Amino acid sequence: MNILLNFLFGDIEKLQKLMNISVASCEKYLKNLDKSIVHICKTTDDHNESFYEMYQITRKYWEEGHEIVTTAMDTICVKDIEIFGKHKDFVMFWKTPIDESPLFEVYLNSDVRYFPQSMNKDLWNVGDELWQKYLSNKIDKMAWGFDQYVWNIMVWAQKPCASEFMDNSLNYQPWAEYNFRNFNIINKEEAKIFHFYSTRGYDQVMDNFERILNGQEICPPEKINC
Repeated sequence: MNILLNFLFGDIEKLQKLMNISVASCEKYLKNLDKSIVHICKTTDDHNESFYEMYQITRKYWEEGHEIVTTAMDTICVKDIEIFGKHKDFVMFWKTPIDESPLFEVYLNSDVRYFPQSMNKDLWNVGDELWQKYLSNKIDKMAWGFDQYVWNIMVWAQKPCASEFMDNSLNYQPWAEYNFRNFNIINKEEAKIFHFYSTRGYDQVMDNFERILNGQEICPPEKINC
């Protein structure tokens, strides 16, 4: 079964509306989707524990035989999207604005992920080892983004060719352009998934979701009703 798997954590009541819009957009545009699932993570003071829970739940569904697309709650689909059956490896589609590690050809943003059944099952062992080191304090606690680091290790362990899977239209990050020139290599009119940064604030993301749904221009970061 082809499933869309999304996760809610943090202020659930506040973020539910954002998630509802994001999921509905995927259900409308993601081709060959059979079912969408939203998993609500346990409350914890360490957000990386929530990310570890997401990792475990993703692995559970994959081991049950599902093909999985995961999109973050701060993404919104705007055009038809084909991901299922298009890649044999675990992939993420575009880079992150700040390259936080010299280990990778490209430091990929993890807010849109695809886990095909054809991916190497041993990649989960790679992820398990990293998470166990983190949870046992053998890896320094990171303020944010350890999960993204793990997903990158798993992607690049496959030794893929970046040009064969990277697709800016599947993770177009409009706010990155305000600080990083030429970050996106396509025009926003070509984007299929817009990714805003919820760390910039819920209200800014919700405002831009509503603007997209109403056919209006996107606001710059830190602004509402521009």
